[in-house]
Amino acid sequence: MVGSHGKKSADTCIKCGKCEEACPKHIQIRDTLEKVKDVLLA
Repeated sequence: MVGSHGKKSADTCIKCGKCEEACPKHIQIRDTLEKVKDVLLA
């Protein structure tokens, strides 16, 4: 998903952490994606 700039579904995340390594703001993307997915699918 890294480099796709939001063009992939959160379901394609394999939790590899590359997005967090690339994030200049050090956002915990894996945790955030999981929380957002849970809220939206509830």
